[in-house]
Amino acid sequence: MQAGSRTDPQAWEVFKADYLRQEQPTLSACYVRLEKLAEEHGWEIPSQKTIARRVEREISKPVLVLLRKGQEALLRMFPAQERDKSMIPAGTWWNGDGYKHNVFVHWPGEDGPVRPKTWFWQDIFRNMPTHPPRKMTRDASGDHARFRTSEGLAISKRSFKTGPELACPKTKICLVPMAS
Repeated sequence: MQAGSRTDPQAWEVFKADYLRQEQPTLSACYVRLEKLAEEHGWEIPSQKTIARRVEREISKPVLVLLRKGQEALLRMFPAQERDKSMIPAGTWWNGDGYKHNVFVHWPGEDGPVRPKTWFWQDIFRNMPTHPPRKMTRDASGDHARFRTSEGLAISKRSFKTGPELACPKTKICLVPMAS
């Protein structure tokens, strides 16, 4: 007979419900409460040491930490991810961010005042500010810019258009395959 196999299934569930909570009661305190309930309901329960071994065997460490200490404690169990950029050739991936200035100006050809936007570019491989990517093109409306890479992918900034791109709706930056 396996250790813990004589535990009434209902008693085991009651014990887990009591033990696996964020108040973090001790195993001993939960066992004392389980003994009282076992007497009332006629459940068969093993010794406290057997229950402790069953907890260790059947409840994984991440689940135990999540239920007893919370999500932040669970996240601290795992190391932070580190990005490896060694496989990215320099000058092929860029990160761009635009800043809309808090001033209004009159541009030639515009009907009214507009707020200018300045774009800053960073080469992902070097983590350094850089010039705008080469082969930058804009469509006629000015709402769409594409930057061609040596691999034939384009990084596309779209204001409102939709299409077969792999888009991120928050940043409106898309990766689209480009014909050679």
